[in-house]
Amino acid sequence: MGHLAVQLARHLGAHVIALASEGKHVRLQELGADETIDYRDATAVAALEGTADIALSLAASSRDAALRAVRPRGMLIGLGAGTEIAAQAEEAGVRYAATHVHTQRERLERVVALAASGDLVPHVSASFALTEAAAAHRALEQGHTTGRIVLTC
Repeated sequence: MGHLAVQLARHLGAHVIALASEGKHVRLQELGADETIDYRDATAVAALEGTADIALSLAASSRDAALRAVRPRGMLIGLGAGTEIAAQAEEAGVRYAATHVHTQRERLERVVALAASGDLVPHVSASFALTEAAAAHRALEQGHTTGRIVLTC
């Protein structure tokens, strides 16, 4: 999902800083990231503190770093996050919004239009036959994909 978030943010005119393992940096830059930082580089991650207007955290493991990166009165968006991070954000003076997958026609139509124009290009990491669903699930569980895993009939 991160690869889509980078493209959408870039499309909206944002300066995009992406935190990911070093092996994913080139791909994220190709998708529009202005800067890439290895999330394991504690010094580089610490240098982001208080510099972002908006941070999107797609994983619970990155939520604390994302919160520290947001300046006061900025916004942290977390995918399906809970109340603990909301309280931490309020304490830090940061607005917080939890997002979930929604299927609203207007939103889907905008996404389809961006895909049709080539402004949003989903990246497929791997494709598996439906009969190999267990192998696809194991690949997803490893957490090292750089895009979507697709099941085909």
